[in-house]
Amino acid sequence: VILIEFTMDKDWMKTSRSSAEYNIGVDKFIEFALSNLAHNNRIICPCKNCGNRYWLGEHKVREHLICDGFLAGYASWIHHGGSMSTSKPSVASSSHHEQNDDMDQMLLEGLGMYDSRTLGTDDGAEDDLDVDAEAYYKLVNDGSQELYPGCK
Repeated sequence: VILIEFTMDKDWMKTSRSSAEYNIGVDKFIEFALSNLAHNNRIICPCKNCGNRYWLGEHKVREHLICDGFLAGYASWIHHGGSMSTSKPSVASSSHHEQNDDMDQMLLEGLGMYDSRTLGTDDGAEDDLDVDAEAYYKLVNDGSQELYPGCK
């Protein structure tokens, strides 16, 4: 699988979900995600309700993004093949989010996944994603889910 660098202006994410601009942006996002980090023709749903935790088909993800919108602050698209270096900085909504960032970094270091996409030192080279990368992203998503209600 070849990682495609995505440099599209993401201002459309802030427009009305009923606008043509937003709908076109969602279609391009889904196309981008499918070409980079799809697993069995499913991608991680970045809507407000799913919060990058569930693998869904493209039609369901589109429905969620049109009806619910993107998860607040999710502009780097790191769970969909985006580069951290091209994203605008986002403000964490809680200390729980910051802890997840630390957890993600620990997993990156522990699994030895040092590449231009994860470290933000993009030199223009294409990255080959393999089974280990897919397993990593599944692990990150599984780690962000609550074990039981109220668990932090």
